[in-house]
Amino acid sequence: MKKNNLISVLIMGFIASQLIPFSDSIKAETVSEKKPLLLVQETQTGLTEDTLTQIMTEIEQAEAEENIAGILEYLAPYVITSITVEIDNQKITTFVEGKDDHEGFLNDSFKKVKGKKIISSYTTTKINDSGEMALLTRVRAREVDTETGNRYLSLSTDKIRFAMIDNEPKIINIESSGWLEPISDQAQF
Repeated sequence: MKKNNLISVLIMGFIASQLIPFSDSIKAETVSEKKPLLLVQETQTGLTEDTLTQIMTEIEQAEAEENIAGILEYLAPYVITSITVEIDNQKITTFVEGKDDHEGFLNDSFKKVKGKKIISSYTTTKINDSGEMALLTRVRAREVDTETGNRYLSLSTDKIRFAMIDNEPKIINIESSGWLEPISDQAQF
């Protein structure tokens, strides 16, 4: 038995001699010195209210400059838009599908509208818990001058749906409904 005890002591000594140099190369910390584990990722990926506000600001700037590429940049390739306008007690609904059709639609719209002034605008935003999808609702009142010289008061509600596509925020759907009311040249807002 003494021989087995001696062998055990020698093996333990050998193991200990191998661990001592190793432990010197590791920074040892007591439990109280340890920092808490990071359980939630600190950088948020996905859609945020700040991101959506920035995108909408850039889109509205592109609209003001009639910069079609600046608008198309934020549209998903398969974006679908429905626009319903009420004018003279008639409702007209237009559907636009895909970026190419949106480009043509925007080009035609910019040709027909010669001036616009935002009177009032506000938005609300709802983002799902994962940050993968969001609904931005924008209500705007505008004064619009057409190429034919007509002036209209326009009030619209736009429901703009965003999704993260290939890690980029893109608009996947727009539902716009509103009305146009002719206004006289003397009316000021």
